[in-house]
Order: sequence, then structure tokens, then C-alpha cells
Amino acid sequence: TCSKACGGGHQRRKKTILVPAIGQGTCPEGKSPGRLEFQPCNWNKCRPKHGPVLQCKSKVDVVILLDGSGSLGYSGWIHSRAAATALVKALKGGSGDDGVKVAVELFSGPRSWPAYRKCSGSNPTSKPDMKADCGIDWVSHFTNETDALATKVSKLVWPRATTLTGTALAEAESELLYGRQDANTIVVVITDGRPMSVRRTNEQANRLKNRLNTRLVWVPIGKYVPLELVEQWTSLPKQDNLLVVKKISDISKPETLNRLIGDLCPLVE
Repeated sequence: TCSKACGGGHQRRKKTILVPAIGQGTCPEGKSPGRLEFQPCNWNKCRPKHGPVLQCKSKVDVVILLDGSGSLGYSGWIHSRAAATALVKALKGGSGDDGVKVAVELFSGPRSWPAYRKCSGSNPTSKPDMKADCGIDWVSHFTNETDALATKVSKLVWPRATTLTGTALAEAESELLYGRQDANTIVVVITDGRPMSVRRTNEQANRLKNRLNTRLVWVPIGKYVPLELVEQWTSLPKQDNLLVVKKISDISKPETLNRLIGDLCPLVE
């Protein structure tokens, strides 16, 4: 099947190992071209049926990590919050168990070095308060009441602190334990800055990428995101899981949202 209903997706083909290598024999790595292939599909244009923004009609569990760091600037925060609000509203949960379930985490980071040491685990005798010390705030755990959640997101206050992306990803992994076993999982990171700890971000991104039926999607906005690192942290194929938004004000535009929703949901209207 195609990864997207429209807008250009990919079909995936993966070769499994029938006979494990022995002695000095070798097998290609699981994500190498010798074992994993993609081909394009569904290049027809996406046409929203309910206004300017597509609506997701897929059974997926989506965790949205929204960066609230100070580097955004006030205008950037307003556009990012508006984009997250519109995205949540477009992820239609419905009344049953066959729609989208969404969780939203607002993340920034510690405001002092003592708080950073607590949040990074370098001070094992002091357990941090994830919100007060680390700037990690769960706006909502998994819910299908997406209209109510969108209203809540629209009223979020800008944390205006640092960027503890690695810890935000670790918290997202914990949230996935409460997802549905029969639904694919997507973690979406909307961020504008360089993580405080590249090493921890790399570790946590790889954990999520290697998790069964889980995609890690990045939406880097602005000019300060380390794109060469973000590309390494993105699930394959990158065309479906990386949406670069160079101008922050573009993040809240319908055309940007439609590209993102089309990437997240196999079924849209």
C-alpha cells in the first residue's frame, strides 16, 4: 500500500533474512538499499473537502511535541501555536476507536544549570519536577476529543526557555505505552532550535525510529535548526517524514499544514 493517499507517497519493500550469516558471511543491514527499497506512488494532488485544510481519517496514534523555546521569538511562537492548534483540529478522533488519538507535549527546557543537572540525571539524588525544572508539560495524553484539545492548545502560554529535545523525546516514548496495539504510531517534533544535548537527542531519536510501527517525523522551522542532524533523526523515507519550513510564518499556512497532514495520514479528505 502507499504511505499517502495523495501528494506523493511511497511504497516500501523490505527483504527479510532467510538464513542468518555464519562464519565470515555477511548480511546487509536492515535499512541498507540491499534490504529496504521505496518507490513513489499516488502523485495526485490533495484536495481538501472541508475547507482549506485536509482532515485525517486514519486510525493512527499521534504524539505532537511542540517546541516553546525562547529562540522562537514571540511571533514564531504565535505561528507555531496556531499550526499546532490547526493540526490537532484536523486530526479527527471521532466517537469510536477507529479514528485518530492525539497527545500533545509542550517542551522547552531548564532555566538554570542546577535545573539542567537535575533534568539530565547528572544529580541522581535530586529528582526533577518535569514541568517546573525541565520545561516538559503534557497538555494532554492520548485522547480522541481533538476539538476540545485544539481549544486547549490555542490557549497555551509561551514557556520561553531552553530546548531539552532529548528529554521531550524520552517522555514521548513513555506515552506510546498507552497507545493502541492495532494503530500505527507517529511522533511529530515541531522545533526551531538546536537541542541542549545532541547526544541524548540522538539516542532517543534512534530508540523511537527503531520501535515497531513507529515513525519519527520532524518539522524544523526557521534557520537555526541543525538540518544535517535532524535528517539523521528522521524515519525513512525522509520525503514522508521531514518537512522543512524555512520561514517560521509559513508553518501556520494551509499549504504547509496540508503537506504535514498528508504525510501523517494514509486517509485524508
